[in-house]
Amino acid sequence: MGMSVLGAMFVWLTGSVATAGPFGGDGKDPIETVGEEIAKEKTESEKAMEERLKAFEDSQRGRRARVVVLRWKGTDTDYSNEALQRNIRNRIARPGAKFYPEVDLYQAGRKERDRNLSHRQQRAVVPDDVIGRVLDAVDEVSQIPYSALSEQTWGLRATELRELADQIWFLDRPELREPLFLLYAYIGYAAENTNTGSPPFYEQVSGRTVNYYWYLAGALAFQEPSLMSKLGDQNIRSSVGYYKDQLETGGFQLLNLSFDDQDGEFDGEQFTKDFEVFVNGDPVVITHPEGILEVPLGRVDVYLAREDGHGLSERLDLDRLLERFYFVRQNAWKTMGLDFQEQLMTHPNECTPPLSGEILNYLSIYAKLHPASEVYIAVPFAGSVAPGRIFLWRWDRDAAQLTLVQDNTGGFPVRFALVASTGAAFSTFDVQDPDPLDLEQALVDQADNPNAPFSPDDLAGELLPTFSPVVDGVPFDLQLRGHYNRLLMAVGAQFKIGIDGENSYIDLYQTNGNPVYEVVEVDCVGGDAGCVAPGGGEPADGEPGTRAAQVTALRRRSLQRLIYATVGVVLGRDAAVGLGPRGYLRVGWTNAPHAVDITAHGGLTTALGKDDDKGKSDSGPGRTRLLVDVDAFAGVLAPFHDSLFVADRGAFAVGAPFFTFGLTGGVGVTF
Repeated sequence: MGMSVLGAMFVWLTGSVATAGPFGGDGKDPIETVGEEIAKEKTESEKAMEERLKAFEDSQRGRRARVVVLRWKGTDTDYSNEALQRNIRNRIARPGAKFYPEVDLYQAGRKERDRNLSHRQQRAVVPDDVIGRVLDAVDEVSQIPYSALSEQTWGLRATELRELADQIWFLDRPELREPLFLLYAYIGYAAENTNTGSPPFYEQVSGRTVNYYWYLAGALAFQEPSLMSKLGDQNIRSSVGYYKDQLETGGFQLLNLSFDDQDGEFDGEQFTKDFEVFVNGDPVVITHPEGILEVPLGRVDVYLAREDGHGLSERLDLDRLLERFYFVRQNAWKTMGLDFQEQLMTHPNECTPPLSGEILNYLSIYAKLHPASEVYIAVPFAGSVAPGRIFLWRWDRDAAQLTLVQDNTGGFPVRFALVASTGAAFSTFDVQDPDPLDLEQALVDQADNPNAPFSPDDLAGELLPTFSPVVDGVPFDLQLRGHYNRLLMAVGAQFKIGIDGENSYIDLYQTNGNPVYEVVEVDCVGGDAGCVAPGGGEPADGEPGTRAAQVTALRRRSLQRLIYATVGVVLGRDAAVGLGPRGYLRVGWTNAPHAVDITAHGGLTTALGKDDDKGKSDSGPGRTRLLVDVDAFAGVLAPFHDSLFVADRGAFAVGAPFFTFGLTGGVGVTF
């Protein structure tokens, strides 16, 4: 990624205003400075796209969740525990929440050097416009011959340049390396012209007194030799090159950075998957089997970047390097895993726990690095993952403090919703009401015994549905849903009003396989056996009449009942409370026809009322929220077992399916 684009991203993250440097600079807001440069290269479509993305990010602000888990000392319950993750996701109603270890909170590197800054004022990221001010200052000093100023004036210049170096207080990206390298080289140049040889410009490194800023420049060049070509002055290049050569030949002791965890273990494969390591802004790969990386003594900036966010940052300076080994992750864990946890658990039930300024700085910086996410801190008490044993706090961006998150689930992890809906259902097949004569002719053996009862098995072939799209009815549905994170389960009852009245839905009576018969009057003509004229007596040949016929009794209904259960998923940030796009499979049983209902459903559930930035809704308190639901479905009704529409009456016999589809809408309430 180019420097201008990356710079724009970091300016957006910080949202801060930089001041002019000691040697000039226009003092513009970083957004103005970088924005003016990038705007020249953007097309109108690109600008429109960025506006849409910004609107989307603003809408998502405070809705994504990053949960940092502080592992209880002496237990193995950490951020990767699945039971812990499920319980916290349900508690905060964020099924998409991501979980991270406590070391990610450690931001000693990104903390600015100015001790007078409060945690609210920490910028988290070095703004890109600092680069221009540093290069301007370097260019100005590079034009001054050493003899043009007195030693005292050179001392003032060196001090001003050194103060400017604090504006690049942390190297987290390659674009900052060259400006800082040049700045170090010219701080060393100014210091050399003072002819004093005293701190802070001269220090002891490996028992040798060195021009400390030429040494720091040499250390950067030791890591990236191409930086040497950026020095135009031959004398300065030789001086910096001397220290670089000494580092390469072993003239100075190196520091061993260790990246093992708090248990003293290093899983190289997992570490490489989790983190991209930057040392002094330069990406490096840790290949040592024990997680060791050798770096020069002096200033060392370490940053662990995650694919989906930022990890710990550390800045090591000469006066802190008393040992040959520095344990990066272990040191971070002692501060953010032990000290932080001790402060939280001193008064665990206070709404706003008292925290040290150092911890507040790190929390504020971490939150600013992830502006589109809510940041939560979790402590599984004594390693327990039970919902009532998990202490949880949320970083309040407005107040810049941690606030206790109460358990509003009532101790029960499943959230419910009751939904009533109606709409329209359609079928692609039409089932005609069978004619009694057809029933009789199909089921009576006329030759052997005209009065013999019929077998329903012989009738199914006569009643196969025909392809003819029809309105199947108007369904009224009452559904009880249960939500556990993204999982959706439900039971319900549906009553569908047919449009053909009593004959809308038909089937046999269910009598454990024993047929039910009834006698009906059917039309006949004179000459037919048993035919009776309208006024009584036998009609003449060919004259109309009626006769009694024994047929199977059919169960006729204008209202179809469906009892069902569902299982599916809900998507979106509010899935845990039942809101968002969803899909589920419904399986049930209808009374007429006797059939198994198998339908796939897709729809959207949304809350009535608006949510504020903290996720609170004006449609109801706590777990109670009003909702609107729309649903589209398609599937089949499969006649089963003893249905009129099954030809083969086996134990698990299934008839030709009736295809069905429809659309419903409704309202409900969560609780």
